[in-house]
Amino acid sequence: MARCTLHNVGKQTARLGVGNRIDSFYGGIHYLFTRLKDYQDRRRKRFAEAEAKGREEGKAEGKAEIYQEIAEWNNRRLAAEARNEPFTEPFPAPPEPPAD
Repeated sequence: MARCTLHNVGKQTARLGVGNRIDSFYGGIHYLFTRLKDYQDRRRKRFAEAEAKGREEGKAEGKAEIYQEIAEWNNRRLAAEARNEPFTEPFPAPPEPPAD
């Protein structure tokens, strides 16, 4: 007696005239899973692109904020120097690195 494998089941059902239906069924399942995998791949790619874009925008905003802080500090320093007052405020601290 033949082992019960998918291939043998296909052979046996072909004799009964239902082989095409089974082949169509498995072909349809394969098609659905292929489409699902393609969708998941496209989705992962879109998320990765969006994350990279968000990181770049965040870096640009962070640089602008740092520049603004330094410019404000320098304005206070120059104002104190113009008034002949001592300026003891420390230089703005560098930002903390992001915790990835």
